[in-house]
Amino acid sequence: MGDSSVRDMIEHAGVDVALEWHIRHNHFPPLPWWAVAKAKEVMELAKAGKWEQEVSLAGIATYRGRNKAPVRAFVEAWHLDAFIEQED
Repeated sequence: MGDSSVRDMIEHAGVDVALEWHIRHNHFPPLPWWAVAKAKEVMELAKAGKWEQEVSLAGIATYRGRNKAPVRAFVEAWHLDAFIEQED
């Protein structure tokens, strides 16, 4: 799903519905359900400009062999740009 599709979905269905769909259906393999809550956490940090802040994966996954990853890594890997750009 491209950025314009994400924006359309947000406009018509709301951020939460669009984010759940994006996380669960716009990745292969689909990301697990826990990723929805983690994406929300990451998006808030990104909106606050905390791109290098480390976010815990708490034993649910690893990033380059570590149990933490910077906000920017989540945004890039999960394609969250359009969600971050949305007005609250």
